[in-house]
Amino acid sequence: MQLLTTIVAAATLALAALPSVSAQNWQTGRCTYHPYEEDKARLGASYDNSPGWCGIRYSALNAARIVAVNGLGTGMCAQCIEFRGANGGPSMFVLAVDQKGDPGLDVARSSFQAAFPGSNPLDPQVCAWRIVAPSNCAGVCFGSAGECTPGVRNLLPASQLPPIGRQPARQQPAQQPAQQPRQPPARASPSASPSASPSASPRITRSRASPTASPVAAPARASPTTDASSASWPNLPANGGSASTSSTGSGLPPRTGLVSASLPAAASCLSATALTAVALSAVAALL
Repeated sequence: MQLLTTIVAAATLALAALPSVSAQNWQTGRCTYHPYEEDKARLGASYDNSPGWCGIRYSALNAARIVAVNGLGTGMCAQCIEFRGANGGPSMFVLAVDQKGDPGLDVARSSFQAAFPGSNPLDPQVCAWRIVAPSNCAGVCFGSAGECTPGVRNLLPASQLPPIGRQPARQQPAQQPAQQPRQPPARASPSASPSASPSASPRITRSRASPTASPVAAPARASPTTDASSASWPNLPANGGSASTSSTGSGLPPRTGLVSASLPAAASCLSATALTAVALSAVAALL
């Protein structure tokens, strides 16, 4: 009975080793794990001297998310691959960096255990995989453009590749275009011109207020009536008679009619003033 079970299991793995294509471009086959993470920790920088078939330095890779693919060619380098159990389960996204001689995939240990939780990494599994958009593997490769571009195989040795730390040159597009938004404050200058125009309008109203000065000057017109009356009083009769003739001779405008009506009272006041002046002069002579 145990022999029969062993034969069935071997046959299942043999069938799984033959890739098949489904309607959704999924391929099924055998999945094993490869100690990429352990080798990177053990070898350090010297691991870059023996990169995978695609020529990507291991120091420029997240070693927990890479895979070797059977039959990998240049067009598969740096492609993002989604894989999971053949019967479903959690999907993992890994970057193709190397070739594999046997059918199926060789997956980094962390990704292998995440796709098949609870399984022994030493036990092969039947899995399904397909190529997906590179954005699903963003951040897995952080080397040069010749290493991380999908469909490109790097042939340069690690000694001729730029240092990995220089890759953040992509920050250059972020050169402060924020200085351009500073130009909108210049819109405040047009606001100054409208403010100046309202301020100019009160000046126009002030110039209109100048005619109001003429009513103020109107009392000054009464002064000619005083001068005219004083000039005409010597011609008035002593008995306070009509002064129409003398007022007419004074050459006053027609508006002096009201003034001429008050001339008799002014004449009487003048006569009293003259008498007072004569009395004062007489007293002064006696002294």
